[in-house]
Amino acid sequence: SEMIASYPDLLRCQQQAQTKALIQPMSTRNMSGETLVARDNELAQIESALQQALQNKAEVVFVTGKAGSGKSSLLEAFAGKTEALYPNVLAAYTQCARSSGAADPFQPFDDLVQTLDRRAGQLSCKWLWRTRLRHMANRMRGKAKSAVGLLGSVLGLVSAVLGVIIDAVLFASELGSPATETEEKTAAYRVHLKRLAAFAHHWPVLLLIDDFHHADVHSCNLLIDLRQRLEDVPLLVVVAFRDLEVKEGHPLYGVSAELKTRMGAHEIRLDDL
Repeated sequence: SEMIASYPDLLRCQQQAQTKALIQPMSTRNMSGETLVARDNELAQIESALQQALQNKAEVVFVTGKAGSGKSSLLEAFAGKTEALYPNVLAAYTQCARSSGAADPFQPFDDLVQTLDRRAGQLSCKWLWRTRLRHMANRMRGKAKSAVGLLGSVLGLVSAVLGVIIDAVLFASELGSPATETEEKTAAYRVHLKRLAAFAHHWPVLLLIDDFHHADVHSCNLLIDLRQRLEDVPLLVVVAFRDLEVKEGHPLYGVSAELKTRMGAHEIRLDDL
């Protein structure tokens, strides 16, 4: 069937996109059209991790280097090409603010969840319109699908969208009115983890987080739990940070070491060109 309505259908589209990617590999241009010199290898490494994630194997990739080494440009280039080659991937980008910390816990994941909410709606509308247009075209060619087939296709996608919305409402209700600051952060932690899990169970998800050396301890801990608890879902998290600023005692220091040694996270270090 040409109808695209459910996750298995989206996965088949991903496989088609993977075949296309083998024929048309990612270029070294970022979204502004500027050329990324000598970054083909780094883009290929991140794309390889995405290919693994699309096979329901969660992956984490660290992009490290000093200020001005091209980390942000690499993330932009990968985001742009992912959108072109893998249009069904639900992608979100955020940049950690310098103020992140005790005063602004979970800031990067707050941003990511808001973006995923918006992108999920856009992606769903796109597939609904494409389904409707294809049905109309088939009717004009005398090859219309049965009414039951069309209804099943549309309801399959609507079900996925409603699932995410219902998850959002239920998870938000967990926040309630915590009695202490610790309870509030614990509740927020659970909500973020479950919201991201809900997205990853409906769509392949790509999270791009820049300047993670500014992240608070709660966001660092959430990153490791995200990888540990969502091991068998189509999820890729690409985290960029200045490794020279992540010394012993920094919340990201132990987290990045554990992700690399115990959970197979990859590190791509960008040297000066």
